[in-house]
Order: sequence, then C-alpha cells, then structure tokens
Amino acid sequence: MSESITTSASEAFSGPPSHHEYETDNRWILIERENRLLALGDLPFKGTSIRRALDAVGRALIPPVFRSAMDGVDIVDQLVNVDGVERRVSAFAIRTPRTDTIVAVHAIQSSVGQRQPDRPLVGTWEWEVPTQHPELMTTYWDANLYRLYGEPAEGLLAASNAWKAPEWLNTRIVETDRLRIKQLLDDYVNEHDAHLLGVEQYEIITSADSDAPGVRRLQMAGRSTHDPSTATIRMQGLSHELVTDHPGASLAEQFLASTFLLVADEILAAIDLSYDQVFFRSQGWDDSSLRAPKNGSILELAKAEDVAELRTVLHAATTQPRVVAASRLIRLANVSGGWSTGQVSALAVDTGGRYVLMRFMPL
Repeated sequence: MSESITTSASEAFSGPPSHHEYETDNRWILIERENRLLALGDLPFKGTSIRRALDAVGRALIPPVFRSAMDGVDIVDQLVNVDGVERRVSAFAIRTPRTDTIVAVHAIQSSVGQRQPDRPLVGTWEWEVPTQHPELMTTYWDANLYRLYGEPAEGLLAASNAWKAPEWLNTRIVETDRLRIKQLLDDYVNEHDAHLLGVEQYEIITSADSDAPGVRRLQMAGRSTHDPSTATIRMQGLSHELVTDHPGASLAEQFLASTFLLVADEILAAIDLSYDQVFFRSQGWDDSSLRAPKNGSILELAKAEDVAELRTVLHAATTQPRVVAASRLIRLANVSGGWSTGQVSALAVDTGGRYVLMRFMPL
C-alpha cells in the first residue's frame, strides 16, 4: 500500500549542487549502498555522490526511500506531495545471493499515473577468497546475473549458484578486458577495505555455450572485507548493463592483444602465478591440439610427473631477467585425450614475481 507524505524540494537540500545535475523524472536510479550513484536512466556513473548529480526533486525524494530500502524494507512505494504536486516514489532493495546483504537500491520518482519504464536488470555477486588458498576462490551469482550472461536457469540450480572464478574470467569475459578485470579483483583481494568502492566497465560473452553467443557491456561495482574468523576475503557487489559506448581496452591490454596477434602461430599463455591461472592465450594455442585448461589452471594441464618441473620453470622465470627453459620436455593434455610433448620456456612480465609469459613448442 502506498504511503502519503508531504515535503518540499527546498527542505531536503539547501543550495545548488556543486556539479552538473541530471533530470530524475521517471528515470531509474541505481545507488550503491554507501550512497554512491552508479546509473541514472541510461547514464552510467562511477560512484558519484547523489547530492551532486540529482536534480532538486530527485534530491528531495530519493534519499528517504533509499534509506528505507537500506534499512531492510525490500519494496518502498510512497505518494509524496511536493510543493502541491503529488508524485509516486518507489525503491527496491538489491541483495546478494550468498549472505542476503543489501548492496544497492533501485529508485524512481514519477508523476502519479505516469507509466514507469521497466526496471533495468541488475545482477549481484559474492566472491569468497580463502586467504591461505586464494586459487580456490568461488563466485556466487543471483538469478539476475545469470540472465545478464544469458545462462540457463538450470545452471543456477545445478551449481548452487557457485562458479570457480578462473572459469568465469576465461570463458565469459572478452579477452581484451580480462587484464583490467583481474586488476580490479586483485585490488579487492589486496585492499579488502569496505570503504573503497571499485567500479569497472567490461564486455562479456553471453550464451557462451550456445551456437549463437553474443556480447554485452556491463559495469561492475563492489567492496570487499576480510573475515579473520574464517580466514576469508568476501567481495560483494553488482553488475548492470550499459547502453553507452564501451571505453575500450587500456594501453596495456592493447599491447598484450597486439603482441599475441603478431605471434599468432606461437603457442603462448599469460599466467598469473598467484593462482597458476591462464588468463590470456594466443590464437596458436587455440589452433593447436592442446585443450583449454580447466578452471584456468596451467598446472592442471600437465601430466602428473611433469607438474613439478612446469611449476619450477614458471617460478624460476620470475627470478631471472631473461627467458628460462625447462630442463626437460613437458607433456600437456590435448583435445584427443592424450598428451602433447614439447619444450616449455617462460619470461617474467613484472618485477613482482607474479605474471609470466609461457611458450610451448611441441615436438
């Protein structure tokens, strides 16, 4: 049932906004839990204060319903008299799938009787990262996030809405955006400060396992905290679709993609040794007989007797300013179910001992 309230636009906010204000009439407004604006209609924002972006009516009407939703009222619906004009104000709490935490609120204000636009789809996620074994990180999705990715509903039920994170990165994020998303996730893990909001735009592959996959632009926003009682870093946030232009790959991503195109016939992989995870492969890899690593793990590809040698050469590369080669041949799994034998060499990308490029030369 709607609640009737009387207010004035001038009562809620004194003085003009310090930045450009945007019209809020009949436009859905996505507000992150710490009062940060993420979207207004079709316009994306990266955590702007709502007091700086909303017009006078929006500044008067939206904060009260936002606070009510954040206090646990899942659906707020009010009739508000603003300077003698009655308006309808609605808000919806947006919760995470694992802990049912409210991470954002969708709100709208419009004239009474005015047809409101459909509420944009917003999906939520939670990541659990064991501090002792970060390679075992798991991400949980709500039903809306599955819809954004074009994934079937039965996948949500069968997997208890859990994914292994490297699988998501390697199969659902377009290659040119993987490095940027990895860096954002690394910031979440390393900082785990609930006061820091991380926001990034990226492109995903929708309906990835179908005969007609597509591409969709999303923006993700979230925060992370550390729970010492369970030795777990928990990241919580949301993703929503963008209809504006994608900002494009960063210069580092363009260099990486261009380098791999230049040596397209080579079998190359970019690896994050913190998780032994392949996050970028050359076309030569995909054209070879090697299969894709399960859950992104490069060590999973190696024959059991060769895992130690592969790990040794990859980590040895981080201590040398040159290419390091394995002391013997290494066998990697191929698509036929057998093994491809070849020489492995590696080169460090950074001085932090984390990222390496690996080359495989089959016999």
